Amino acid sequence: MRLFVAFVFTDEFRAELVKAERALRGLGVTGGFTRPENLHLTLAFIGETNRVDEVKAALDTLELAPVGLELEGMGRFGDTIWAGVRPTRELRAAADAVAKALFASGAGFKLEKRDFTPHVTLVRRAKPADTPPYWPEPVSMTAERVYLLSSAVENGRRVYTEIHARRLG
Repeated sequence: MRLFVAFVFTDEFRAELVKAERALRGLGVTGGFTRPENLHLTLAFIGETNRVDEVKAALDTLELAPVGLELEGMGRFGDTIWAGVRPTRELRAAADAVAKALFASGAGFKLEKRDFTPHVTLVRRAKPADTPPYWPEPVSMTAERVYLLSSAVENGRRVYTEIHARRLG
């Protein structure tokens, strides 16, 4: 099972991201747009594992307050276009806490070592390479739960399924 830990969004927050995707389409961008129900902010990518119970147990040890999220600009990683989320101290602390909980579980999860860049993937394999900038309207929300999600391809489409949720606060 391919797993990751994430925040999922309120309807208002998601609506602004969908609006940004529409704007990119209007600017002539093509590629694999993320479906609205799949929009999320990854805190930790775990990858392929059958150790679901250990991940759940690790998340249940988290002692975090709810985390404020705010959209902030857009950017690219190669041919991937993303919407930024303001990298607040609280958000970075949440990502660090998730990584530490997974490490402390002793299950040997191999998490990514790169710096945490809070973002929401909007388009993969985006063309053209010189997409004009679009800035989403500022919108904010409070993440009150952290989610363990699985990722699978069904009928040619990426599907994320909630496996577990941990209430914050």
